[in-house]
Amino acid sequence: MNSLLANADSDPAQAVPARVLVADDDPGSCLFLCDGLASMGARAEACTDGMTALQRARTESFDLLLLDCRMPGAGALQILAALREDTQRTRRKASRWPPRPSWSRTIGSRCSTPASARSC
Repeated sequence: MNSLLANADSDPAQAVPARVLVADDDPGSCLFLCDGLASMGARAEACTDGMTALQRARTESFDLLLLDCRMPGAGALQILAALREDTQRTRRKASRWPPRPSWSRTIGSRCSTPASARSC
């Protein structure tokens, strides 16, 4: 597989598509992001509110979380803070450590960079 978003330690033939959770309350943004990620070889899955994103991130395995900063239920910073708190409580649990990469975004927000998402 020749993909920008694939998990392979050394052999590209063994690459597994990255699994990405896209959380955005705007359906058009979800579609745009999921289509773009799929075109790069990722398996993108969408949800439209923060609490659903948080629940899925807690119970399913994703390689990347792409989160809107402002969503019903919880925004990116709240979701990441809750996951970080979960991780601190369960560091010995292999499925929760190391932390997942994440990227938070929204139009016109200071929360559109990975550095600001890490600050929570």
